[in-house]
Amino acid sequence: MLADGRAAYATGALAIAAGGSSSDLALLRLRADGTLDPEFGDGGIAHVDTGSISDTGHAVARQADGKLLVAGRLGNGSAYTDWGLVRFTADGQLDTGFGEADGVGGRRGYVRINVAPDAFTHDWAVDLALQSDGRIVVAGNGYQFDCSGGGTGCGFKYARFALARFDANGDLDPGFGDAGLAVSPGLLFQTGELVTGIAKRADGTLPDDDSITVVGYMTAGKGALVRRYLADGSADPAFDGDGVLHITDTVQDGQRTGMVRIDAARLQSNGRLVLAGRAGDRGFVFQRRLANGAVDAGFGSNGRTLVKFSDVTDYDEPSALALYGDDRIVAAGYATGTADGVDNNDFAVVQLSADGQPDAAFGDGSGRAAYPLSDRADAALALAVLTNDALLVAGVAVDEADAANENAAFLRTVGQERIFRDGFGD
Repeated sequence: MLADGRAAYATGALAIAAGGSSSDLALLRLRADGTLDPEFGDGGIAHVDTGSISDTGHAVARQADGKLLVAGRLGNGSAYTDWGLVRFTADGQLDTGFGEADGVGGRRGYVRINVAPDAFTHDWAVDLALQSDGRIVVAGNGYQFDCSGGGTGCGFKYARFALARFDANGDLDPGFGDAGLAVSPGLLFQTGELVTGIAKRADGTLPDDDSITVVGYMTAGKGALVRRYLADGSADPAFDGDGVLHITDTVQDGQRTGMVRIDAARLQSNGRLVLAGRAGDRGFVFQRRLANGAVDAGFGSNGRTLVKFSDVTDYDEPSALALYGDDRIVAAGYATGTADGVDNNDFAVVQLSADGQPDAAFGDGSGRAAYPLSDRADAALALAVLTNDALLVAGVAVDEADAANENAAFLRTVGQERIFRDGFGD
């Protein structure tokens, strides 16, 4: 969120096809009333077109000087995408003092790096954060050949947690990891590991020691994953003994105790790690871990909270997590609703107390609020707590007239009950 209440949000892609069929990475800014800010980019929208296949933004961060960083994937001139990091000026123009060389003595405003053992793999950045000295840490999905079981698996590539650090010019920092990159080895043989985000504090910053906590999940339902790195990209041995925490979706005494996937994470003011994700009980699943990775039994019920909107057979799933200044927890995603007798996904928001109990003063009295933006599938993908403790929720809503089209959608809430605010948007 910008200081004057405007919002910067990176969409997945914007269909601006100039002479081709690819889409562009897009960043848009809204005014406080929900309309596009004409002082930003081109009529409120800034975009990047590499001239090849689709370019996509996944996360945005604002530097102290007002410039905006976007991490995602950019075309590399072939049929594949690489990690992309883009910087815009505060008014939505590409920062030509940043990124890769343009061949004529300047810079393009973006940088692409390949985080795979060859050029024939899609890899992409998922999230980013700023360290205390202004250096830029990006987390995403790289790839490695898995030879840990002998020769059998060496011909296959598997997704891996990866980090990169860039300096203020957009150049890889050789003092981080291995020449600027840190790609973690796989935990299980022939199993991919996919990043979903970086855990940050309520204000979007990393902890004071600049450590980096990256969350995600393992493929084939093999569990959720947390990796903590020191500021230089090495594994933090103080976190679960080796810097790696593997959480499985288990059942004990008829109760689920784990997660199959982490979708988002935040660090509370006491350093404890709040996780939001999914498990076999098909709801918004929250866990809290102590600073060393151990389960925090004082959170929810034995360290875990489940919030469901729909029937036990339907899915309600989070995508984003935020904290209020007092460490209360709010998550956004989708809930299964019904329109004209047909199940459809709706924007959904869950609020918990700082210790993981559903907030009875929020929404329906059980910590839940859902809102159907259309009669088709809608989903919240991001949220922010505003300076007045209102919420801005962003995501996608399917066009009711054309189910093949998804539109960017935003909601702003007001009041403790989180009624969606009049005077914002349509």
